[in-house]
Amino acid sequence: MILTYHVTFGVPFRLDLAEQWGPRVELEAIAFMNAAPIDWRLGNDPERPGLHAGHPAMRGFHDLQRPVLSGGTRGLPAANLELETRGIGDATVLVWLRPGTYPETEKCGA
Repeated sequence: MILTYHVTFGVPFRLDLAEQWGPRVELEAIAFMNAAPIDWRLGNDPERPGLHAGHPAMRGFHDLQRPVLSGGTRGLPAANLELETRGIGDATVLVWLRPGTYPETEKCGA
């Protein structure tokens, strides 16, 4: 599932998706569509440092999955996340939810 948000650079944007999609929901990817911030950070947990993308090659689509020791991959837990950006302007942000981490049948028509 892909969610669409409008963000203004420099204004923190709350992405607490667990409230709507449940505590197991994970982010699979994120993309800045019509503009890109100078720098961005996703996450406000001190144990999880966040993700940064200040280099021009890092703008656009970002895969948030990471490998796990038992094999396969895992997304970024979406509970209590905040998207922080630096720059001037605004953008449309697409957020991919990782399949299998949210109740697909309950919210599809919403």
